[in-house]
Amino acid sequence: MARETQDLRVVVVPEINAGTASLAYAAINPAVGLGTFLAQMFLRRPLTEAGTREFHVSGPWSDPKVERIERKVAEPAPPLDAPAAPPRPAAQ
Repeated sequence: MARETQDLRVVVVPEINAGTASLAYAAINPAVGLGTFLAQMFLRRPLTEAGTREFHVSGPWSDPKVERIERKVAEPAPPLDAPAAPPRPAAQ
């Protein structure tokens, strides 16, 4: 085990859940409770994606090296009314 090494890609995904808070707010003020519930429902995915981190862990178990990897952000889809890109000629 003294010579064991590692080469890992680690993805850390936060758990975002305000369900209990929404219930508490609903008991106190239904409008605020509904607002927090809807905000959680619509914002959960973007906030989770924004908080997700990737790391590369390498080296021996006794002294691992941890490096943060920059995540690639997916390009947004073009609007539905945008013209399609012309086809590219085939490579020969």
